[in-house]
Amino acid sequence: MKDIIKLFWKWILAILIILILFSLVLAFRLLVIDKDFDGKSEEARRRAESSVTDTTGSGSSLGQKVINGAKSLANSTVKGYKEDEENYDYNVHNFDEAFLMYEGERDYDSVKSVLIHLIDNSKGNFYARTAVTAVNFGNDVSIKYDGNITEYQNQIQALNDSVEEGLYDISFKYGGFGTYVNEIVITKK
Repeated sequence: MKDIIKLFWKWILAILIILILFSLVLAFRLLVIDKDFDGKSEEARRRAESSVTDTTGSGSSLGQKVINGAKSLANSTVKGYKEDEENYDYNVHNFDEAFLMYEGERDYDSVKSVLIHLIDNSKGNFYARTAVTAVNFGNDVSIKYDGNITEYQNQIQALNDSVEEGLYDISFKYGGFGTYVNEIVITKK
């Protein structure tokens, strides 16, 4: 009976130690990590961030526009980013997973479907404007979205027009330690 009571107290002690560690981690997070948390909703925070803009270096000949707090990770990391003409903020991680069905060796019609689907996705504001690289056709072009939706759509349409009969290989390049697709690679065989 004494062994059962000792074992019971060991379990209670172990649970208390775990609760104390959990409380310390929670206190650390609240006091150190989240100390700047203001309790605003995400929508209110976006409005506040988008309204706070200034130009760097009033004497600078570049006159670049800086958005404090960077509207999103997508806007701050896309090289040569220009302001969206539709004035919304898309998420670079919202990849349309329907493209994954086309991975591997595909024919002419499948490649055209992928490119048309990319154009259709770019007309909305949910899916990311995924980069496309053409190998062995279409002048080996690499199309990346830089904020100008019309130019992005026109480049993909021009690539679509250059697709010829034959077999193609569709593959993907990943970003964020392999957590999301950031480029579709189409190679003509």
